Amino acid sequence: MNRQDALRWLCPQRKEFNREGAKVAKLREAERSQGTKAGGMLPFIRPDVLILKREISSGHLYSPGDPVNEQPRLNSLVGQDSLKKALLSQIAEARTRLVPLPHILLCGPPGRGKATIAQAVAREMNALCQFVAANSLRRGADICGILAKLGRGHVLAVLDIDTIQEVVLEFLLPAVQDFKFVVPLMHPRSVTIPIPPFTLIGTTSKRSRVNERLAQWMTSYDLAPYTDDDMQKLLSHLATREGLTLAPDASELLVQYSESSPQTAFALLKRLKTYEYGKGGYLSCDSASAALCGLGYRRNATNSRDLMKTLRAMSGTEFESFVADVFQRSGYASELTPSTGDHGIDIILRKLGRVIVVQCKRWDGAVGEPVLRDFYGAMVAARADSGFVVTTNTFTVQAVDFVKDKPIELYDIDALVGLCLDIGKVPRGSPEDGLFGEETGDASH
Repeated sequence: MNRQDALRWLCPQRKEFNREGAKVAKLREAERSQGTKAGGMLPFIRPDVLILKREISSGHLYSPGDPVNEQPRLNSLVGQDSLKKALLSQIAEARTRLVPLPHILLCGPPGRGKATIAQAVAREMNALCQFVAANSLRRGADICGILAKLGRGHVLAVLDIDTIQEVVLEFLLPAVQDFKFVVPLMHPRSVTIPIPPFTLIGTTSKRSRVNERLAQWMTSYDLAPYTDDDMQKLLSHLATREGLTLAPDASELLVQYSESSPQTAFALLKRLKTYEYGKGGYLSCDSASAALCGLGYRRNATNSRDLMKTLRAMSGTEFESFVADVFQRSGYASELTPSTGDHGIDIILRKLGRVIVVQCKRWDGAVGEPVLRDFYGAMVAARADSGFVVTTNTFTVQAVDFVKDKPIELYDIDALVGLCLDIGKVPRGSPEDGLFGEETGDASH
């Protein structure tokens, strides 16, 4: 394949997207004539969308075939106020300068609404958004075909970008850096294909696994935990969409089982509707309580003694997942590390630009100084700002003395239980169950 052959291969694909783009051109022109798009960007070509239909967990149903003006706006999304403020400021500057938005990396646990925010960002930029799952890209040709179809200002949203393969990354990096990609011909020849400036939005639940060569070109944003008020608003919105009416006390009850996750709340309401727990579309607190029991949800432990028994009955992996969620609810962005090769670091926390590493010890005995000495070495090697050590028991006197002049905080079983009660995070199920209900956290991270 020579340069002319490569260009002949690309041109039909661009023409295809020009044809598809004509379908929405009239909608955009109508919006501009009505003055609803002040300072809009240049007209865009409609890209192919790889996801035919995507249910958005933050209370919006997005179908890529919908007109642009029916897609969610940032201000219409529930919660994430700090993130929305930062994004809107960056969007306003890009629109004023008539340039594409800089590349973005959205970090947060699964089910937090990252794909929804990516779509809303594209809507604010009057751009068209193409979604693709990173693990579906197996060859360089896969990403080249997508890049060739992008127009100026388009948004390419790569879901779970931490799973992107190295062979695909080598084609994506030049596109992110210099808006071009290289098509290899017969060795050692190749042809460089320029592409219009675009915006890459990556989503990840494992920030530390995103390739640093790619991450350095992206502005990173952490999604904050949803408050109980946010979750009540979200549940009310989702219930209305599902044809249900929630009693106020029923809404408060469901919030406790939603684990601050829009996706979990959406799945819970869908299950309630599917099995017709609401009478005449109305769900009372009694009906909700019976439904939760019927669907296998367990009631929360209510006192510190029960909490201690439940925590000590967990496996090491369950305990790590639980601690990660506790800190997530406390305002940190949390990420579980791989189960092997973690060098004693089980969780990575981020907050206000600071990185905190966490070691979890589900031990029957007291944690001693040697453990903390090894952890301190791992913390320094990881260049973290500080560290937490969390245990289901206590710390020896020598261990407490060791950390007095070091940026390490110790959480024994009493401190952990107190933190759980403060934030309303308690493991569901009895100690015999050994689990905390039907949480959706991925314990395999």
